Amino acid sequence: MKKLLVVLMALCLLCAACTPQGADPTDNPTQNPTQGTTGSTEAGGTATPTPGFIWEGKYASVNGEKVGITLNSDTKDEAASNVSFTISKDTEATLTLNDALSGQFNYYSLLYKSTQPLWIYVGYEKDGALYEELCFLDAASEPKNFNSYIDGFMDGAVAAGFKSIRFDNRGDDTATIELVSLAVTKKDSIDGYVYLANDYIKIGADLVYGGALAYLSYVKEPVALVEMNGRAEVGIGYADLVNADKIMSTDVNLLNNYDPGRLVQQSYYGTNGANDDYEPGNFMGREWNYNPVMGGDRGLYHSKIVDFELTDTHIYVKCRPMDWGKENSPTLSYMESTYSLDGRNLIVDNRFVDYSPYKHMTCNQELPAFYVIEPLYRLAYYEGSKTWTNDTLTFKDDLPFWDGIWPNFRSKENWWAWVNGDDDGFGLGLYVPNVTSVTGGIFQHDGKIKNDPAKSSPTSYIAPLTQLKLVNFKPLEYSYAITCGRLSEIRASIGVLAENKVIDNSALRSYSRPSRG
Repeated sequence: MKKLLVVLMALCLLCAACTPQGADPTDNPTQNPTQGTTGSTEAGGTATPTPGFIWEGKYASVNGEKVGITLNSDTKDEAASNVSFTISKDTEATLTLNDALSGQFNYYSLLYKSTQPLWIYVGYEKDGALYEELCFLDAASEPKNFNSYIDGFMDGAVAAGFKSIRFDNRGDDTATIELVSLAVTKKDSIDGYVYLANDYIKIGADLVYGGALAYLSYVKEPVALVEMNGRAEVGIGYADLVNADKIMSTDVNLLNNYDPGRLVQQSYYGTNGANDDYEPGNFMGREWNYNPVMGGDRGLYHSKIVDFELTDTHIYVKCRPMDWGKENSPTLSYMESTYSLDGRNLIVDNRFVDYSPYKHMTCNQELPAFYVIEPLYRLAYYEGSKTWTNDTLTFKDDLPFWDGIWPNFRSKENWWAWVNGDDDGFGLGLYVPNVTSVTGGIFQHDGKIKNDPAKSSPTSYIAPLTQLKLVNFKPLEYSYAITCGRLSEIRASIGVLAENKVIDNSALRSYSRPSRG
């Protein structure tokens, strides 16, 4: 991986307890950068209970039918309506269909309950042998749906011969499990991006990159990328300021998606292996901590899409992220993000669960990693104490590459904006309640960006930072807003979000604290 991506490694160097280890989008569903989709698509199907079903110790509800099974487990409750059994801590149970399902599928659903978190291995026939893919189930006292596309779905993979589920108890006590129903189906393939738009902005999540946010354009007014002042500039009405031969693009993605380490995405840091059996990765010649990254890893391997949903109001994505410092090494975790539009605001709700046995350490966490195009090269924020009074802003121009410098920009209003050089600069604002500082800078300032700054090496970056220790099996949840427009509009819009308390990240304070018994 090229040097431009060292930001992810450097945040490990900021850890409190870690020490350094020696295209042209349109509204046409078939004409987006990676043949993406806009509008509504079918939401992920789910398993549903079969009326009158009784398992009798030998049947399971599969696709609404009674199917013969064999179950190896510690105990079974054959008098229960649904498949019910227990497995001791650190032991397994296997449910095997007497006859493998014959139809093709690329998506499966389980409706279940469990008193403990589980790893499960979904088995089906592949190349003449049993293939098992690893999934993670939360503990659930009420019936809960788990849905997943098969491994390789984004590459067009289709499976057949669904055969078994192996349950591995990863909790601290005996697991009591109830499998209500199971379903498999074949869904249409999809290439890359899914989109959502309103009168102000259009966004795109890249399913190849784990559903990370890869596209955002401002559609309320005409925005253009032009050659001006000896460099690439972007702004509202800029096409009217230059000759036609100086117009580089009138469809401008304001996010940088040069590779899986860019984008706007979840990224977290954990163990370095000193107190467990984790083997650290390596990046830029430095040992690298456990680092789930939504988009993928340093070797350009992409994170698996587990599930997604596109409706008229939101995009939902779930992925199994790669470990950044390694190559093609999926982490033992899931990331989920929901993208919703509200005027000129994009609201993003995030959820991360680490299902690993690793003993993590307190680190500075990126909440989120926020990469935009380099023509947004001026950082604006409020660092005073007269919050929400429209007091004078602070501007940072010509910020350097951040690695080894790690500047800190604090704001009690919890927002920062990358804008162009205009008096009321155009750009993107990031609002993260309950987070007061960011680090960041510009890589290859004034570098060559050709006609598409989103696909170019130069980038402007910030990451709001909070010190947290990842907790096994415990959801880490937080939200943020991205606002687009002129700086005065960004500030006013974020002010309304703050006044109405649209986002509440107060739970971040207690996430790593031990639970009180």
